Amino acid sequence: MEDLAYLQAHSREASHLALIDSAQRTTALWPTASRFDVVFDTPFQNVHGIDLLGVNVPRTEYNVSSSRNILRFSFGQPGVNEKHTATIPEGDYDANTILSAANSALAGFQSAAGEAITVSALPPSASISSRVMLTCAEPFTIY
Repeated sequence: MEDLAYLQAHSREASHLALIDSAQRTTALWPTASRFDVVFDTPFQNVHGIDLLGVNVPRTEYNVSSSRNILRFSFGQPGVNEKHTATIPEGDYDANTILSAANSALAGFQSAAGEAITVSALPPSASISSRVMLTCAEPFTIY
């Protein structure tokens, strides 16, 4: 503890910037990006503190996951006709690709009259940036 007090009283503050990217690690030694060592060309000595100014952690989950990829619906009156389940594959989707994936998932289901539910984009409103509309020439119910 005395050494730390001495360093704090007799040292100067210096700033060094280090950009560390786990993709540049030696994967043979460090197979997972969650744990690896960084070796600096010039070692730091008598360091008594480090401030981490920022970190960028990539998103590791899909925006459509197995717990949020099911569309349940029926054609006709609620409770009268068979319920259907359309599954959108897990993945990362943008506004256009999610519409395509939803339409592909719904395309396999048709009403007795041969009509299918389609999904299309609506213009944004003042409070909602992304809106969709589900349409079908026949009545349908979403569960």
